[in-house]
Amino acid sequence: MGKHFIILFVAAICFSISASAQKDFNNSLVFGPSNFYFIGVTEMEEFRHPIPLLVEAFQLGCYYERKIYKNFRISIGYNAWNETAFLNEARTRRGGIASRERIQIGSMLLRYSYNMTDASIFYRYNRFKKHKIKSGAGLSYCRGANTYLDSISRYGDRIFVHEIKESAYGFIATFSYDYLFLRNRLGIGPDLKYRNYSSFRFACVDYGFHVAVNF
Repeated sequence: MGKHFIILFVAAICFSISASAQKDFNNSLVFGPSNFYFIGVTEMEEFRHPIPLLVEAFQLGCYYERKIYKNFRISIGYNAWNETAFLNEARTRRGGIASRERIQIGSMLLRYSYNMTDASIFYRYNRFKKHKIKSGAGLSYCRGANTYLDSISRYGDRIFVHEIKESAYGFIATFSYDYLFLRNRLGIGPDLKYRNYSSFRFACVDYGFHVAVNF
């Protein structure tokens, strides 16, 4: 996934630079790594990268944004847990994400390979030429694999589980800041996303930074 992420990012920059100059662009491609803080689940088991990384990306995302009316824009995007060594010291797939549910028959033990498709509408504050603040909300569709407890041996020294692929709809709230440069063709800044998928009993806050290519 890391190679595809880099290829898309470079292609978007080349396309933007070749476009004609504009004061305000109607379209944006947004790329960015992020980490996450889980609400209601434990931390992942860590496996250290052989080289210390200045930037970690437990999750990678790509979004398309389109201006629809004045300061209002829509966004459609995709995020996935990073299961490769690309910018990843704690490799999500190996450790999984442990649930805090009470250990009993039928309870969820681990979460794997989550990916999210998001659609949202947001307002962009345009008062300053080089500084843009965006805030919005929308819907998210989450897919992944979950491991459930089937049974425990008589003496408690062995457990039996099964893993199934599941999906759930949820809510997403977003907030981000962009600093624009290169004639407003590029933007960079931090972002926050709150996610909640009630049927998965899963909620988290994504925090990271992004690069926006405007055209």
